[in-house]
Amino acid sequence: MPTRDIPPGDAFVAGDTAPTVRTKLNGNLAWAEAQMQGIEDRLEGCLAAIAGSGVLSGLVVSAGGGLSVEVSAGAAIIGHVVTKPAAATGVAVAAEAESFVYLLQDGGFATNATGAPPTGQASILLAAVTADADSVTAVDNEPPGKERLGLGASGLSATVDAGAVTVGTDKLGADLLVPFDAVLNAARLHARVAPTGADLIVDLNLNGASLWAASPDRRVRLADGETAGLQTRFDAPAVSAGDRLTVDVDQVGSITPGSGLTLAIEFRLAGLSL
Repeated sequence: MPTRDIPPGDAFVAGDTAPTVRTKLNGNLAWAEAQMQGIEDRLEGCLAAIAGSGVLSGLVVSAGGGLSVEVSAGAAIIGHVVTKPAAATGVAVAAEAESFVYLLQDGGFATNATGAPPTGQASILLAAVTADADSVTAVDNEPPGKERLGLGASGLSATVDAGAVTVGTDKLGADLLVPFDAVLNAARLHARVAPTGADLIVDLNLNGASLWAASPDRRVRLADGETAGLQTRFDAPAVSAGDRLTVDVDQVGSITPGSGLTLAIEFRLAGLSL
């Protein structure tokens, strides 16, 4: 489409009478209107050319919390349309289960039910997708193991039990105070001696209520035989300056309880989400 330069005002009207100026202005307005109509026509043509339901592929976004887009029922978007049941295009996820979705080095996508990185090439964990028999029901943008940038990060650390770990409430005997308005990023456990016979399970309470009241299976834990544990998912991760955190030990190893237990809680500034 041809373009034109509109001269500066003085040069545009120099020596012209009012009727001539009006004619020039009207001519340029008509030209500008034709240009805008041409742009609109091209945009409509581009949108019409997008396959399927009008979703561009290759965009790393999702239908869950955080960066999101609206999609039709039964599908989410993570680079490609993620569907259940499997479709000719996209990445299929397992029915009645949680699947972990990875972006691969070659630009493709992979899923598995374990959360272990795919082998054969580098990958980035994008999200965990839950599906029922025939549709995607949830997309978690921050599954365990997803790397996060530590912008505006801070944390609190405390010794839960220096010796053998015992079950009990308010194990610290004091409150940990949240230093600023923030988002809980992670809860970490470390023990000098691992629990055996059963997992060692710790609950965190915010102002007296468990951070995992709606999802107790997500309480941070040391798996049987392990000395380190991590949890990055919370029912409601937002916290405020002055909020109180307390620590309960709900379960210890049945053979060896575990000992030398330390807890670390990581925050990031509210408004930073990666």
